[in-house]
This record gives sequence, C-alpha cells and structure tokens, in this order.
Amino acid sequence: MREDAILERLDEWIASFTNAEWLAAGQEAARGENPAAAALHERIKELDRKIENLLGAIENAPESAALLAKKLSQRTSERDEAGAKLKRLTTATQLTVADITTILDQLGGIVKALKGATAEERAEIYEALALKVTYEPEPRLVTVEVDQARGVWMCPRGDLNPHPLDGD
Repeated sequence: MREDAILERLDEWIASFTNAEWLAAGQEAARGENPAAAALHERIKELDRKIENLLGAIENAPESAALLAKKLSQRTSERDEAGAKLKRLTTATQLTVADITTILDQLGGIVKALKGATAEERAEIYEALALKVTYEPEPRLVTVEVDQARGVWMCPRGDLNPHPLDGD
C-alpha cells in the first residue's frame, strides 16, 4: 500500500488526541528525561570532586602549588564548560499552551501542519509519538499502534479506558 493512501487518515487520527495542552505537557516530560543533562550533572559532580581534591593537595603541600595550579586551572575550565553546556541544554524555551495554540492556528491546525511536513519531519513526529505502523497485505489492513512505554501519553479528556477490577 502506498504511504500517501494512509497519511490523511493517520493525520486525522493524530489530531483527534493531540491538542495544545497535551503538547505543552509533553515538553515538560521530555525535558525531565534528558540523558545528556544527566550525564553533564554527573560530569560536573566529578569535576567538583577533583577540584576539591586539588585544592586540598595545594593546602597540604604548598611547595607543589605551582605544579598543581595548572591542573586546577584545567579542571576549573572543564567544569565551567560543562556548566555552560548544561545551562544551554536546560534553558531551552518551553512553549506555553497559548504559544502552541497560536502556532497551530497559524499553521491551520494539526492536520494541515502534518500535511505540509517533509518526510523527515513526519518521521521525527511519528518517532516522538512512538507510532508503529504495520501493513498486512492480504486483508489490505494498516494497523497503527502506540508504544505508551516510550512516551508520555495522557488523554486530554482523562483516562477513558476501562480497567478490570482487582480479583476479576
């Protein structure tokens, strides 16, 4: 089956559960799961420990201060660089619900925005939504699944899924 044969219905389906509030909430969750930021935090802790050790060594052996000062300067520079990277990474602008609503209105809505997206942009969107599309040729059936474990999935209308009671 050709991709363009399913895109319109897929875009409409995505628009059915996607709204500005949901998109805004997803930004916050995505920021909290940033492995690069976690790695930088660990690197900064490690460099702080090394700097503290170097300062202690200089205090305990003033005759080695000149030799250790070069290493201290290097570690301080590394720590400053890691701190700057962390700041750039964590101070990315977060859009408000109003900002997202304005952008979606300017784009003509989610369906129109998706329709105008390039193949690469669509791939990024589908990856971010954790979509899995499967085609079964015999019944000519396309199934779209969402890997809820990979993303933040909150129904904008609340939890509408029935849940079995314990013991049933």
